[in-house]
Amino acid sequence: MLEAVAFLATVNSPQPVGATTLTEVKTVGNPPGPIFKLSRFNAFVGDYENMVNNQLAREGKDQLIFTAKPRKWGVHKSLALVEHKGNHYVSLKPLHTRKPVYLIRTPQGFLAPIARAAIASFLPEERHATNQGTEKEIYHRDYKLESIVSLRIAGQQLRIRNA
Repeated sequence: MLEAVAFLATVNSPQPVGATTLTEVKTVGNPPGPIFKLSRFNAFVGDYENMVNNQLAREGKDQLIFTAKPRKWGVHKSLALVEHKGNHYVSLKPLHTRKPVYLIRTPQGFLAPIARAAIASFLPEERHATNQGTEKEIYHRDYKLESIVSLRIAGQQLRIRNA
């Protein structure tokens, strides 16, 4: 993991990324146990403010200027890497996402797939940006490094954790 942190700290130009993540879902209500989400997606590392302003220009709204609010937490170490309280996060704009796989832990301790419909009542409502001014929302997410299975960035394949 230290090698991944060192490499990601050098990423200071916009880059396409391929990612696989395994995250624990923040749930609502009282699910029978933790719910996990395995996602595979293409993403982009870049400056959020520039990405929104570029989208405004694509939509013919280049007279509008978007200024991002300061981060509420963490410090950017590079375009790709954020550090907060000793933890590292990868800052990405997800582009094309395959259908995620939801998983629950079996009594034997393994992760097994579960239909989204079976856990839908425990999933929180999606939040959306309300201040971008764009017709097409620019999604921007920070993924804890421990939640990333692998990244493909700048010609490098980084295996970060076992799924």
